[in-house]
Amino acid sequence: MLARRRSGRHGDDYGDGGFGGGGFGDGVPVVAVGVIQYSGFGAPEGPEDQAAYLDRAVRLVRRLVDGGVAVRVIGGAAVDAPTARRVVAAARRAGCPPQRVVLAPAADMSTLESWLRGCAAVVATRYHNLVSALRAGIPAVAVGYAEKQRWLLEQAGTTGRAHDVTTFTPEIVAAQVNQILAQGDVERAALAVSLLAARAALAGQRDRVRALLGLQPARSRGDGARGAEEREEDAEGVVG
Repeated sequence: MLARRRSGRHGDDYGDGGFGGGGFGDGVPVVAVGVIQYSGFGAPEGPEDQAAYLDRAVRLVRRLVDGGVAVRVIGGAAVDAPTARRVVAAARRAGCPPQRVVLAPAADMSTLESWLRGCAAVVATRYHNLVSALRAGIPAVAVGYAEKQRWLLEQAGTTGRAHDVTTFTPEIVAAQVNQILAQGDVERAALAVSLLAARAALAGQRDRVRALLGLQPARSRGDGARGAEEREEDAEGVVG
């Protein structure tokens, strides 16, 4: 179910973001920036780690907005919601127009995909945010905490856009987002080719497994008769 737009005292949390179609209504490109509840990894962990992460996240949002971009700040899980609110509030206090920085709560995959719709690029932290962006054909930069983000971007034909959440430089990430925006259709076309190759590889893998199990090969997409289970297998396989 789509997230409910709030009114009253917190009404501007969502700004004019809406869903899809660019959302902001003034022709500016929209970028989704994922954030997490972060206080460091390993020992010691503490408030200073969280403060440093928040500072970098806010600097990233400000740099994007200063460059003419509208930002949707997305938490990939319920635990991330307080961080997302803090980032939005801090960016607005620092001078970002409220209509250019909106909170985009995503408690489930359906809502996440709705917020990503219409975005020109995504800065993903949680893995499933990155997966959702790439599956939707949206070029992405990863600010993650595991090697799988880097691996997935490389599988999608992109190198050099995976950063560590503990050390990322906001200015570098923003520059890579701007590169995506400048290249526009070229980026999306390259990503589409990678997705087609991934789906073809998945189909071949599925048929080999079915053959080993003594089952008939799966029907092709072109025959219009594939079941929901096979479509779900495709989605999961492209994910990872």
